[in-house]
Amino acid sequence: MHIRRVIYLIFLLAYVALTASSVMAHEVYVLDKATFDIGAAVETSTKAFASLNTANNVWLLAYGFIGLMLVYGCSVLLARTQLFRIYGLRLANLNKYAPLLLRIFFGVALVISTAAGSFLGPELPFMNVLGEWARWLFMILGIAITLGIFTEYAAALVLVLFVTAFFYQGPYMLTYFAYVGEAIVLLMYGVGEYSFDAHWRRRRVSMSNFEQEAFIVRICYGIALAYTAVTVKLTHPDITAAVVTKYNLTQYHWLFLSSDPYFITLIAGLLELFIALCIIFGFRLRLTVGISLLIYTISLFFFGEVVWPHLIFFGLSFYLLMMPQKLTLDRVLTR
Repeated sequence: MHIRRVIYLIFLLAYVALTASSVMAHEVYVLDKATFDIGAAVETSTKAFASLNTANNVWLLAYGFIGLMLVYGCSVLLARTQLFRIYGLRLANLNKYAPLLLRIFFGVALVISTAAGSFLGPELPFMNVLGEWARWLFMILGIAITLGIFTEYAAALVLVLFVTAFFYQGPYMLTYFAYVGEAIVLLMYGVGEYSFDAHWRRRRVSMSNFEQEAFIVRICYGIALAYTAVTVKLTHPDITAAVVTKYNLTQYHWLFLSSDPYFITLIAGLLELFIALCIIFGFRLRLTVGISLLIYTISLFFFGEVVWPHLIFFGLSFYLLMMPQKLTLDRVLTR
């Protein structure tokens, strides 16, 4: 009986992921710069919400909301089963590797972005953000963080570079705010069990320290998702609608149940905002992170996106799946 419920939940999750991933890609990665800039220049939020003028779209939105609540409701029931308790314990047993994965994915993402000549994202060349001098510094910092050499100092410099870039690029840098959360945690507890710092400097940090500050990573990640959901999909829906048109996503009528690009954009924005809020407040956290991880994976294959900008999100997802979270709504509800 438990296996049957698990299979039903997997099918529901797969449908949600397939529906969302087709329009939840980073639009700036799949559109040319001119199209993205035109869509970002003028606020057209009324177009997305105007798609609800038809009764059919209103009903589709209601059905989608009910379906999402069913998925989360089933997860609450399944979480009480023996099978999912065993699954949760196995993930918890992997928590000692979570800081290592976080550090490696973070450092490798910095190194590869530097090799590509970009500051965190392909749309941010170093020459246009900080200058060529910062590129080599970024490379050194990425290598140091990956190997765990003077990790705290390297993380502090990454934060300084991010703040500097914020002054030049403005609020758009919130798209990459997840990096800030990781850098803060590495700055506070950079020395993990598996690092050169731990071997040479003979310093140790208990796992409880990482558990106490894990909420910083979670909140910064959620803020980055919420920012892109609001500022791109909901406030400037022309950008995502251009993705829908470019890839002719309306042909998948059986999947979206609508041929209106702006309605599809609205659904994607609301779903991404819902995922962001669940991550920030820690509501059904592992389920939410699992859905987002599935979305990123399908999106990479569907759109043929560049892989390296997503490394940070894969690292964050694995970290949140493994690391116990103390300050969450889940823990409050469990009590």
